[in-house]
Amino acid sequence: MGEETSMVASYSFRGAEFTVTMNVTEGDQLAVEVQDKLTADQWAGTFSNSYLEDLTHKTGNYKSFPIFVNMLESALTQTCDSVTLDLLTYTDLETLRGKKGFAGTKPLPASHVGVLTTKRYLILTYTVEFDRIHYPLPLPYVGKPDPVVLQETIRRLNEQIGRLTTQGNQDHNKSSEHRKLRKAYSTLLKEKEQIEQDFLQFRRDLDSTAKGNPAKEIRVLKQVVKNLEQELLKERSRHQRSANKKSQAYKELQEELEELRATERNLRVRVKSLTNELAVYKRGPRERSTSRDRFRDRSLSRDRSGPAPNSRSRDRLRDRPLSRERSLSRDRSGQAIRSRSNSRERSYRSYSDIKTPSPIGSRPRFDPTAYVKRQNQKKQQSSEKKEKGDPVHGENRRHACRER
Repeated sequence: MGEETSMVASYSFRGAEFTVTMNVTEGDQLAVEVQDKLTADQWAGTFSNSYLEDLTHKTGNYKSFPIFVNMLESALTQTCDSVTLDLLTYTDLETLRGKKGFAGTKPLPASHVGVLTTKRYLILTYTVEFDRIHYPLPLPYVGKPDPVVLQETIRRLNEQIGRLTTQGNQDHNKSSEHRKLRKAYSTLLKEKEQIEQDFLQFRRDLDSTAKGNPAKEIRVLKQVVKNLEQELLKERSRHQRSANKKSQAYKELQEELEELRATERNLRVRVKSLTNELAVYKRGPRERSTSRDRFRDRSLSRDRSGPAPNSRSRDRLRDRPLSRERSLSRDRSGQAIRSRSNSRERSYRSYSDIKTPSPIGSRPRFDPTAYVKRQNQKKQQSSEKKEKGDPVHGENRRHACRER
């Protein structure tokens, strides 16, 4: 045959599963190996070209070596019903020896029968319309498989798998490229048909234009231009409306942003003032009262300071209602101070109740009555000092006290 081929197939002989391996070497030799899947026993034999042709010649149905190999392959793949395989022992072979169309050796002496009990015969049966021809292939027993041979077989099979995988990938790539080319070809055909249709339509339009009235064609073209101009105007107006809406929305967003910024500034100022008040409250009620009294004394001194009087009589007439207003304002301020001190005391008590104890030490309890007395004493002392320093003011005060 001139080329090396290999084939492995599973075959069932009389209910038992076997693996049949067939190799054809370059020297036109056929190697057949049968292995039992259950016991791993192996039977193998190598047959030359001349041996197989002589075997087929003895049966009366000559087959050349390539044809015999093809028949064996068809039997292994079970693609042809006219050829079948069977695995027989020496005893089974003796029962078939006298049948017509069987080719084999002469019967052996009884002394050699025990040696041949381990041998198996692979029978290739060729069935024609009115005859059955058997081609026996003797396979000596080779024992269990050698691990080295198994490793070599595994290596050879792995190489074959890799080669087939690479070939399959190449075939897949070629098939994918072929599909792409067919798709591009179909697309080009469609484009070609479309161009041909457009060209025919153009020829028909050209012929109708040449045969028709030019004035009518001009009117149709003018109408088309007019329609296009109207569509352009509509599109411009639509674009203008959308632009106006977007600009209006942009202005509204700008105004909202300004309002949010102003609100943020106000909130920052408010947070700053609240932070200052919180710092004042943390310093304690005494410091708050002292700072407020200082501020009140300064405001009263500013109110009392003014331009020098021109005459004593005018000052007396003018100081009477002023002294009354001042005394009333002092009484009101005293009441307001007492109410504020009471509110401060309540707020301070509530604040001190929720406040955690300081690690430095506890402060003395605030007495509002003593605080009001001290404030009144301070005011009386300040008023006496002012009366001593200003005789006119003192006289007006004494006059106001007489009127009371």
